[in-house]
Amino acid sequence: MTTPKLTSLRQDIDEIDHQLMALVAKRFQLTRQVGAEKIQADLKLLDQSRETDVVKKWRKFADENHLDSLFMEKVIRLIMQRVVEEHQALK
Repeated sequence: MTTPKLTSLRQDIDEIDHQLMALVAKRFQLTRQVGAEKIQADLKLLDQSRETDVVKKWRKFADENHLDSLFMEKVIRLIMQRVVEEHQALK
């Protein structure tokens, strides 16, 4: 059973999900370019300092927006892990 309000909320969630997927796709397009640039410049594929900075930013954003910072860290670490795997596959 559903209500008009529930239907509307679900439509809003579906739209946000679509936007999230589009942003993740765009992020991966950019990280693929980063990987190619690192390979061409003969740089290390993993930049631990950059990774640490990104995690800190995600945790800070989570804290400022009353989100679970550990959950948000897990999300970005999962994304970054996949990026590294793609970079290794490029090499």
